[in-house]
Amino acid sequence: MEVMPHMPIPAPPVAPAMQVPPVAPAPMDNVVTLVRLVKSMRELGCKSFAGELDAVIVGRWLHTVEDIMEQI
Repeated sequence: MEVMPHMPIPAPPVAPAMQVPPVAPAPMDNVVTLVRLVKSMRELGCKSFAGELDAVIVGRWLHTVEDIMEQI
């Protein structure tokens, strides 16, 4: 490409700056509801997932959680 002595070289295009909206904190009502749900599930015998890799054990845990969720 030939450069002319009096022609300015065009600048490369620049992407417009993106503005990310701030993340609003979770409403307290949702947090309280979640805490109550977890407490109810624990009272009904629900245990935290232990990170098992055996599909049979995971299936049993998931089935137990589903049964407890249906009771609530």
